[in-house]
Amino acid sequence: MATSPHIDTAVAVVGSGPAGLTTAISFAKAEVPTVLIGGLAAPDRRTTALLAGSLAILENNGSWRHCAAKAAPLRQLRIVDDTGRLIRAPEVKFDATEIGLDAFGYNIENTELLVGLNERAQALPTLRRVDARLRSVEHAEDAVILHLDSGA
Repeated sequence: MATSPHIDTAVAVVGSGPAGLTTAISFAKAEVPTVLIGGLAAPDRRTTALLAGSLAILENNGSWRHCAAKAAPLRQLRIVDDTGRLIRAPEVKFDATEIGLDAFGYNIENTELLVGLNERAQALPTLRRVDARLRSVEHAEDAVILHLDSGA
């Protein structure tokens, strides 16, 4: 009788989008054995605005250098009342220089963000990728067991 392949790891991250990749990279950079479960994300032409907190995480885990060249600075923010009401609030504009910043953050296409995160992930020896989907979760006494559609 053949046994199912299994993977022992300290951390398993399910989902290989920007949040999952960032989480897995952060653990792996800290030399915590990490498995990232999920295939490559489909192309996504939406964008993400990365503000101070997100930028700090990406800089700390070494990912930002892979993304920075493809990002556009957010130097101004504009708030528009899009409620459709007859009487609307006036448009408000904020400039980053008013609070001593070059930019409030950076905007990047999700596809480019994923390229940068995947480049960083590939460079980490403590990060292993598994191209599979989570099928079920089992709570054992001393572990959590993830069952994948790949049989692992």
